[in-house]
Amino acid sequence: MKPYLLSAFLLASSAAAGGAGQPWMPVAPATPVSAPAPSLGAPLTVTVPVLPMGQAVAAPVMPQVTAPVGQVSAAERLAITAPTGTSVTLNQTVSNMQLQIENLQATGELRAMLEEDGTTLSEMQNELNAMLADPEFSQLLATQTSEMTVTVGQRLPGGGVELINSTEVELPTGEGDKTETYTLNIIQTVEPSGAVGKVRIESDNEMLAGMFAGLDSSTLNQVGGGAESGAIYEVPLVAGSVITKTTELDFKQFLSGLMGGALSSMPGMEGAEDLDPAAVQAIIDEIEAEPMRQTATTTYRGKNAQGMHVFDVHSVLQPWKMTLDLSGLEGMEDLGKLVISMNVMDNDSSIESIYRPDGLPSSLMQSTSMRLGLSVMTDAGDASAVLNIKLASTLK
Repeated sequence: MKPYLLSAFLLASSAAAGGAGQPWMPVAPATPVSAPAPSLGAPLTVTVPVLPMGQAVAAPVMPQVTAPVGQVSAAERLAITAPTGTSVTLNQTVSNMQLQIENLQATGELRAMLEEDGTTLSEMQNELNAMLADPEFSQLLATQTSEMTVTVGQRLPGGGVELINSTEVELPTGEGDKTETYTLNIIQTVEPSGAVGKVRIESDNEMLAGMFAGLDSSTLNQVGGGAESGAIYEVPLVAGSVITKTTELDFKQFLSGLMGGALSSMPGMEGAEDLDPAAVQAIIDEIEAEPMRQTATTTYRGKNAQGMHVFDVHSVLQPWKMTLDLSGLEGMEDLGKLVISMNVMDNDSSIESIYRPDGLPSSLMQSTSMRLGLSVMTDAGDASAVLNIKLASTLK
């Protein structure tokens, strides 16, 4: 039982840290859309496959590129020339995922509790990794396919154009395993320079809409137009051209805005009477987190044999740590000392983006790796582990 409890803790922690690994909402149309935070009353389940450990994640196949030297000027950039209302629907598939636990440690009474049946921490780590690689476990994380639709919106005075990135999100209804499907729209203004200007995030779900309404315009633009998506519309269309951008997100402010917006939209909703906004804010107040700094380098590689534009976007999240101290918090006094920490040690993502001549995406292939440190400090002792995550997905 203990390995299953430990694995549940580690996986839940890694899911919570998904925001650390990919802190910014994906931007249309450079990256696939991920489901936002679930409702407070019932967690959202996202399924992904697990490969047997030791089987490498396949790297994206790189097409042959013909450099358009002499065909375009250095000032020419990819423009959205598709008429308003034009849309493209892409299918997103998580093709591979590997999870592996390293350096599982514990001290004091906590270690004695974990090893009470004679199993050492090293043996427990091996059992957990064997379970993560087991085909039966991978069925729980089966391959998932979803759709993303990118639509050209209105053209604005001054030459800007809106891009609408739409995806469907399933949220639990609170009635057993039932879920309901909602739409999430990320609406960006792409300026004549190619830079992403104003960003709006809308949904037909009241709570989701409220979450993003709780963010100020600066944070919203970082969330919906961050460095991770690169500079597809800014980089000159000359093979080898590069643009590097760095963005910074105040995670605590971001989380406070999300939760505040969600809670303000929940009166009258099922289960809302059990939530105390003051208690939620008290927990957020105990978070200590460094700013999230992410750097993305966008490289234009030229045209492929089909005449499509090929870009590479390589993004790196600088080492980041978050600590939540629940010790002595009202209503949690019986827990005694309880300090939870997450530390993103390495986070690296590479995206090969192929775009049509009219400025809309044709396909994207992404590979991501992350090393996530997790630790818990209690009166009974401390526990820590490192979770390695490798992921590959396609959108086409």
